Amino acid sequence: MAIKLEMLRYFVEVAKTGNLSQAAERLGRSPSALSMMLKQFEEHLGAPLFETDRKSKLTLLGEFVLKESLRDLEQLDRTFASIQQFAHTPSGLIRIAAVPSATTSILPPLIAHFQAEYSEVSIELSDADSLTVMADLTAQKVDFGIVSNHADLNTRGFDSCELAKDRYGILYRKNDPLPAHAGWACLMDRPFISNRLCDSSSIPELKVALKGSRLRARNTSSLAALIEEGLGMTVLPELACQNLSETLDFIIPKGPTYTRKILAYWAPDKVAYVGQRAFLELLQKY
Repeated sequence: MAIKLEMLRYFVEVAKTGNLSQAAERLGRSPSALSMMLKQFEEHLGAPLFETDRKSKLTLLGEFVLKESLRDLEQLDRTFASIQQFAHTPSGLIRIAAVPSATTSILPPLIAHFQAEYSEVSIELSDADSLTVMADLTAQKVDFGIVSNHADLNTRGFDSCELAKDRYGILYRKNDPLPAHAGWACLMDRPFISNRLCDSSSIPELKVALKGSRLRARNTSSLAALIEEGLGMTVLPELACQNLSETLDFIIPKGPTYTRKILAYWAPDKVAYVGQRAFLELLQKY
């Protein structure tokens, strides 16, 4: 039988009071239960802790156990207090990784609302594609990951909530305007710049455009620069095309509407202190 923490606490209280009944009252236990626990403790040690059954005088072993127990229990109590204080204090750091459309549209107002109440909390925000975001979340490099559901992601072990539905559309240069009622078929009429989000699309016309594409860019800023140069157009989610430069435009083509979901993921056992819990509550209410 291993020595239990409650054995040490009960022994210390009896040793400090020198009275079994008084110690039992302080601990909220019956004298008989306390006596049985001390007996089990002594049987485990193989030697008595008290000189007499009245528990008023310690043996040499009892004095040694009391000294060691007081030191370690005090340290343990400080540790417990520190843990509890950390869990209930708003200060700390929240690390978020998100797809670019979330960092430019969803997160700024949400973070502003959060920091108005929790100004002591620091926030570290990075953007990446969905696969990288989930890899960072799995490796515990971030506390919250915000991704697109169209990526082939391993989300086992994480909780999630939906933040938004995001429509796909066409990003193009204003100097190369599209017809007023353009449909998805216009993707096959001009040079197309592919990107990673296109790979998982179910848009039939986009799949045809991808086969003829000779240019690919990884992030939205690179795509915008290439389109501004007149090198083609691309398909992106609506949230990724906020605050465009004056030379670009974005439309939702006529015909079927294609969407993706923006989801927030987190490890439930890692959302520990009050700042993280408050931020999670905002995500769930978004």
